[in-house]
Amino acid sequence: MLSVPGVAEFHLPSDVSCGFLTVPENRADPDGHTIKVAVARLDAVNADPDRDPMVYLNGGPGSTSILLAESLRDKGINNDRDVIFVAQRGTVLSEPFLSCPEYDEFIGATTGMSMLSPESARLSENAVRACHDRLAADGYDLGAYNTTENAADIADLRVALGIDSWHVYGVSYGTLLALQLIRNHPEGISSVVPHSPAVRAPTLGGTFDAITQPFLADSAAETLSDSRVVRFPAISHDVYAQSECGRTVVADFLVRPDSYETTCVDAMEIPQFIH
Repeated sequence: MLSVPGVAEFHLPSDVSCGFLTVPENRADPDGHTIKVAVARLDAVNADPDRDPMVYLNGGPGSTSILLAESLRDKGINNDRDVIFVAQRGTVLSEPFLSCPEYDEFIGATTGMSMLSPESARLSENAVRACHDRLAADGYDLGAYNTTENAADIADLRVALGIDSWHVYGVSYGTLLALQLIRNHPEGISSVVPHSPAVRAPTLGGTFDAITQPFLADSAAETLSDSRVVRFPAISHDVYAQSECGRTVVADFLVRPDSYETTCVDAMEIPQFIH
């Protein structure tokens, strides 16, 4: 039974089977290191399930869908088919887990500090650089932890499990991963379900978010063929849910994708918790 390091009370349900897929760290270097990608499979409830299982690709990037297995099972995700969850390369439960305690320490040390302050930006950059340098010194090929290799892992997983075809369900970053899978490894894909897709659209970014840092919106936009960042004075993950302006921008984009308005952003007030 897999458990999460540091969270003793968390265990995957007993009806989830677990294992690892061993893959090259960098497929351009076939004689290089190998890594392990953690996988969990949840059997269908129906005694006569759909022939094609579903693979669930979570977002982040950096989160693992395995941690969602129990809650999604309780919502009935496996009623009619087997569901496969993956801890994408470098994430928790896979080996190696490329954690950044340096950044965790930065988050704790800057509680109450404005994320717009030059000092916060300097400390954030130092934490990321320290994490990068430590992992690189440990011999990890950090350039190989990317969407192209990630998609190849998923394609190899289908073959390793002996699955002729499956449905691909992607959430947030997982939609980009699903699109990369379609481009590079279309074999055996019955359907793709993009949940909160990152396609041609405005990339809504928040100025204030310790987890989803502002620069990530720029990085996300660069992966798309046609996107521009709309920066809101708000928390990134709350831009659409909590902001009327966010919903206005999206609605206008749907009507006028080539000339949608973002003027409402200028009239937004800075959240009260920012001083």
